[in-house]
Amino acid sequence: LDLARAKLARKGCDLLVVNDVSGGAVFGSPDNEAVILEADGSYVEVPHGSKGALAHAIWDRVTARWAAV
Repeated sequence: LDLARAKLARKGCDLLVVNDVSGGAVFGSPDNEAVILEADGSYVEVPHGSKGALAHAIWDRVTARWAAV
């Protein structure tokens, strides 16, 4: 997560989604888990579940940021 936080700051992004792809376990799998980092230092851990559920969690964070603007 430290590397991801540095990347988020370096890129100047509002959000960055990171997941562990080591070993290729998520490729071809219907499930995944991730952490959504936000520029203000907060984060949301998205537990293991369907990739559709992960997409909804990401979209929820994006729309929350737009609503705050």
